[in-house]
Amino acid sequence: MQDQSDMLRRQLETLYTVNRFMSQIGDIKQLIISIMEESSKAVDAEAASVALCDPDTEELYFEVALGEKKEEIEKLRIKKGVGIIGQVAQTGIALNVPNAQAESQFDQSVDQKTHFTTRSILAVPIRRHEHIIGVLEVLNKKGQSASFSGEDQRLLEIVASQAAVAIENAHLLLGLTTKHGQLLRTHRQLLEAQDQLIQSERLSAVGKMASAIIHDFKTPMAAIRSFCEMLNRGMLDQGEINTFSEQIMKEIDRFVGMTRDLLEFVRGKSTVTIQRANVKTFLENIISFVSKDFETQAIRLVGQFEYAGECAFDEQKMSRVIFNLLGNARDAMQQGGSIFLSATKKDHAVTISVRDTGPGIPAEIRDSLFEAFVTHGKKHGTGLGLAIAKKIIEDHGGTITVKSPACEKGQHGTEFIITLPL
Repeated sequence: MQDQSDMLRRQLETLYTVNRFMSQIGDIKQLIISIMEESSKAVDAEAASVALCDPDTEELYFEVALGEKKEEIEKLRIKKGVGIIGQVAQTGIALNVPNAQAESQFDQSVDQKTHFTTRSILAVPIRRHEHIIGVLEVLNKKGQSASFSGEDQRLLEIVASQAAVAIENAHLLLGLTTKHGQLLRTHRQLLEAQDQLIQSERLSAVGKMASAIIHDFKTPMAAIRSFCEMLNRGMLDQGEINTFSEQIMKEIDRFVGMTRDLLEFVRGKSTVTIQRANVKTFLENIISFVSKDFETQAIRLVGQFEYAGECAFDEQKMSRVIFNLLGNARDAMQQGGSIFLSATKKDHAVTISVRDTGPGIPAEIRDSLFEAFVTHGKKHGTGLGLAIAKKIIEDHGGTITVKSPACEKGQHGTEFIITLPL
């Protein structure tokens, strides 16, 4: 009765210690070492080891070994069916061998390699979900008894079942840790790639912005050059000099305004100075200013003004919108043609239309026409002009739309329609 009570106490103490290790230790090797130490102590063994099954090679390898020869043991690999451990791994049946040297199944090579003398062996399978994942082995019973008892075997089988849970959980944790590490590395790589992409896009945007400024400056620079050439001839009267000087100053103001528009667009800011102005006079001045330049490219500008009254808008910014639309139409008509600039009134809104007889806008860019950096068919174009124009019109509380029948019916021409509140 006393022996049964002692055995029960030993089992409970061992299980308590093993469960405590399982809840505290995350490293599989340290976990098994702690379990083996407690197991060898519980059954009074000189040495203990765990051999796990390698699913790829069908071999057993020693994950953990205790004793003075543990380093040699951990280097060994044993095939299933070979030796006591191999038999247990193959059959799934525990083996208690009181005299190992007299057992035919005992593999002497392990002792020879480790210089360890095995007298008695107790080996039990480590089983998880009906699969043998390894073998738990203790060697050489201490004390007067030369062999392990049935109670020792039952205790070791209980420990093996707990070890199976610990090993599986540790492998799952290891897998999750590995995946987590891979995800972290991938995340870092994505962040680095994102930083490089952002830097590249920033540099590209700066380049496109510079190109846009240079492109937009070409027309007013050409006009200023023409005015300066006329002034240098010295054949103008004072009235003409005053007129050309005034035009030069207007073009310089337009330079400053275009630069400000670009910066405001990039920063997401906007400022408009709304004043009442005559729509017809405003558009006729634009036609008068660009018509000679357009005539050199066989392009005819036609004004059609059903509405000749006033409207409230920022003249400088609205002129840049019209200049941009006229410039796009001119670039599209390499063989010449006509551009119709018109103004009408309906209800409480004024409609300004810029219609050309060019080839039309390709269908693939129509939906993104007013987005930044969308362009087509122009080597010097950047696509910022229409994006800025749309922003200016919206700052006025108006809208800008486009019609291009050439994309739909085989006709020619594109029409931009600006609607402004009176």
